[in-house]
Amino acid sequence: MDHKKINIAIFVNTVLKVGGGFTYVNNIIEQLLSWEQSEFNFLFYSDKHETIEYLKTRDIESILVFSGYKNIFRTLVRDRKICIGKKISDLMKKDNIDLAYLPGPFSTWLELEDTRFIFTIHDLGHRDIPVFPEVYNHGEFERREKVYGQGAVKSFATIVDSEITKNKLLDFYGVNNDKVEILEFLPNMELSKIDASLGKSILDRFNISKDFIFYPAQFWAHKNHNYILEGVKLYNEKYNKKLNVVFSGANHGNLSYVLNKAKELEIDNQVYYVGFISNEEMAFLYKNCLALVMPTYLSNTNIPPLEAFMMKVPVLYPNYLECADILKHATINIDLADPNSFVSAIQKVIDNDEEVNDKVEQGYEYITKLQNSNYMEPIVKILNRYKHMRQAWN
Repeated sequence: MDHKKINIAIFVNTVLKVGGGFTYVNNIIEQLLSWEQSEFNFLFYSDKHETIEYLKTRDIESILVFSGYKNIFRTLVRDRKICIGKKISDLMKKDNIDLAYLPGPFSTWLELEDTRFIFTIHDLGHRDIPVFPEVYNHGEFERREKVYGQGAVKSFATIVDSEITKNKLLDFYGVNNDKVEILEFLPNMELSKIDASLGKSILDRFNISKDFIFYPAQFWAHKNHNYILEGVKLYNEKYNKKLNVVFSGANHGNLSYVLNKAKELEIDNQVYYVGFISNEEMAFLYKNCLALVMPTYLSNTNIPPLEAFMMKVPVLYPNYLECADILKHATINIDLADPNSFVSAIQKVIDNDEEVNDKVEQGYEYITKLQNSNYMEPIVKILNRYKHMRQAWN
């Protein structure tokens, strides 16, 4: 370990199949590793085997830790560094960690003890709409209240996705305004760099017909997949044409319900579930879909619309709900209480309506500006503040 630099532990406690959550963390890693500086030393830890293997493909040395007060002495198992036997807090001391950075709402902070930490909260959906099983059942609401609320209060700093989430954090938990920084979501930049034609085989693999809409989202209830099915049924009836749907994303218990709904509506031959797919396949679907349709109830910020903006794809979104300004201005509105609004919106896309084209350009311009901005500024600000304050004690 480097004792001259300030050692920062980065906990990458997410996996590839987490989708947007992993995209966010992956972007953070990219930014940290490309930051030219000489004062901070970044060390990577994860409690996921899959993530350790992924980091290894990028030549990033990382340590596998097991959460739950079961960590630490270091040994080699199948050529991987693993910590077993003691506490995460002991590992932080052994590795001379000054500050831990949790780029997600990870409960790891509960095990850090004396190690200060930077926390991250992407949304407060359990407070916004606590009706959904994934934020309410099996004690999940109470868990989030503890991890999110106490984590934000105890942290050295907390990073959020938007002004919306920041204001809610201050209101719900009384967090000090000065310790909350906003770091906007970025899309998966790799999608715009790779040759999308390499993913064309997905059409044959799933026998996908042309004229499809795309919804890359994990199967949680709040993602509201059934809205699209109801809208497609109405579209079929109104225009006597078939509109196909491609769903991608990991199943969290709601997939069978959605697919059964498609059968009930007699449109199951128009619905394609492709699961978790590669970047090449994702890029191909974006480039060849009619539109991204995202009828989520948790609408503040989301990564798929940003990816669609980057790929110059129209976005249908419930922008009448509380959401970031760019989502209000660069998306075509759909009313979640009225699937007929989807029918009108998708027909605008098919008709190549001028309003749709204007919104596509607004979205693309936003991503271009975001890519050219000083994205690391909030993180740099936090780290420099810690460095300055840390000089006050031995």
